[in-house]
Amino acid sequence: AGETGRGAEAGNGSESEAVPLPEMQDADAGPLLDEEQAAAMQRLAEAMKAGDKVKAARILLDDEDAFRALFYEIMESNRYLYKDGLLRPDLEGEGLVLNGGSVCFYGEFRGGKPDGKCMALQAATLDMPRYDFADGQWKAGRLDGQGILGYRYFDGAPEGEAWEVKKEGRFVQDQMDGEIIYSISSQSGETAIWKMDVANGVTQLDGRWKQTPDGDSYQLAAQNDTARAYVLTPEEAAVTRWVNLLVWEVQ
Repeated sequence: AGETGRGAEAGNGSESEAVPLPEMQDADAGPLLDEEQAAAMQRLAEAMKAGDKVKAARILLDDEDAFRALFYEIMESNRYLYKDGLLRPDLEGEGLVLNGGSVCFYGEFRGGKPDGKCMALQAATLDMPRYDFADGQWKAGRLDGQGILGYRYFDGAPEGEAWEVKKEGRFVQDQMDGEIIYSISSQSGETAIWKMDVANGVTQLDGRWKQTPDGDSYQLAAQNDTARAYVLTPEEAAVTRWVNLLVWEVQ
């Protein structure tokens, strides 16, 4: 069957060590956090730093109301760098930044933007809980260099949908460019892998793509399973689809 052109779990685990709260407001710091807010931010920061996307997504969903109140009310929709119990308005160095109630970035920041190794993660409950992520090298707030993005359901996938999707390759200002690896995995562990060429986020229909019998579309066989194909119409192939959607700011 053809594929359309649509694009160890951690439990509660050990408790995080308590983060000592500052007794006085630093002149260069942002809003003060209470103990509950600091504990939630610390748990999220530790999970993101460890690269445990499932645990981080669970924290974002379990404490969703608290994170929304923190970002929209306490932070007044402003971004602050969290590290060691403090929020700082100058986004410089390594730390955690909320970018809404269910989106966060963890990694290196320079000039007020992700710059260096960084991962963005968004958690949501659609039909089932899932996370979307963008991980790799960033420059001035955009994925720029080697990176990987995708999504994964982590409490079972909705019927007919992939359990995990990944897109890996080189990015230039949030757009994939060059040879990329695209993979789809089922919850049973079966994975289909495609390699294809992309230019500025647009699929390149090179000689590996074959016309379908009806002549209306092009298909590319999976590297590890020739019975599976990725199918695109010429109109779909012309669309800029291979891009980072977890952007730092709307351009």
